[in-house]
Amino acid sequence: MPDVPTIAESGYPGFRTLTWNGLVGHGHSIDSFRGDRDRALAEQARLEALCGVPFVTPSIAVLAGLEAIGEPRRIAVLTPCWPPADTVIMDFFAACGYQVVGAVGLKATGPTAVARITPDEIRAGFQAVDSAQADVLVHVGTNPPVSAITEDIERTHGKPLIGVNVATCWQALRRIGVEDRIPGFGQLSQPTEKGAAPAGGQVASDGAANCYASAARRSIAVVDPCSSTGVARHIHDRRRCRIRR
Repeated sequence: MPDVPTIAESGYPGFRTLTWNGLVGHGHSIDSFRGDRDRALAEQARLEALCGVPFVTPSIAVLAGLEAIGEPRRIAVLTPCWPPADTVIMDFFAACGYQVVGAVGLKATGPTAVARITPDEIRAGFQAVDSAQADVLVHVGTNPPVSAITEDIERTHGKPLIGVNVATCWQALRRIGVEDRIPGFGQLSQPTEKGAAPAGGQVASDGAANCYASAARRSIAVVDPCSSTGVARHIHDRRRCRIRR
């Protein structure tokens, strides 16, 4: 953008900007869901050491989300991927002790194609992957717009949905001490009490406790957030956290 003046050229010579982050949330799935829990924890620890602040990876966030709703063991997983990547993801869940009773990849042809997956295609994917055997639905892949329709999917299927973007934002807030219930993004984001999600797909009311994290811990950097942006923006508007992309 050669025609856009710098801040100094706009009349503010000597202007400096400083960036500070209290936490980094990583919004890229495929590199995270590999190996087993130990590998994922080691990778998160490595990235945290590099950043010098708490770091949340998608795989650890999804595992934490599953634990928060009672650790259901039989999961049905929807991804935007093709079979080779799906195999890696399903092997990860199996290595973490989960029984994958259904798996559907939407076979997007690339990152931008993933972003163009429609809500109707997502709903059809969950219809295809769900069964009476599945205790919970899981979504892996940060670019499909799943977050905003999470509650609708949970009502339709009568079971929780742990989506990677909602789980990552939820875990990021928990890591910095924010325990708020945030309506609109499914059972995980609005627990009836700490560590427990509401049963039967009921919507919990918004809580007032812990409205703000301490000022020294309120900045979250979302790296490649993709469709987690909607969740992040909602958190920013309601809780005055500083969400950086």
